[in-house]
Amino acid sequence: MRSNLVAIALVSATLICLAHGSAKSEGPTAPAARLSAQGDVQQLKDEVKKLEEHVRQLENKLNGENITLGSGSSKLAINPSEISITSSGRISIRAAGEVRIKGSKVTQN
Repeated sequence: MRSNLVAIALVSATLICLAHGSAKSEGPTAPAARLSAQGDVQQLKDEVKKLEEHVRQLENKLNGENITLGSGSSKLAINPSEISITSSGRISIRAAGEVRIKGSKVTQN
């Protein structure tokens, strides 16, 4: 996830450089172009901040104490003391090799 932040920073730096480069035109429209470029740069900075915050939130969800992944009525929950798989339909476990289930008590329905 850290590489995503680096990529966002590189893209934003490139866009900022391009915006500043386009504002160096000569002539009477140069101040207007500079103002337009500054507005574009600020907009890009705001978007980068939003993306960085979104990446931070996703990292926190994946690195937190409780992780829940779900779709519809199925979910996988990982907590410090338990892993729970819940589904209103089938659950399939496939392996090319051996599948072991161990526990102090293993029950069947």
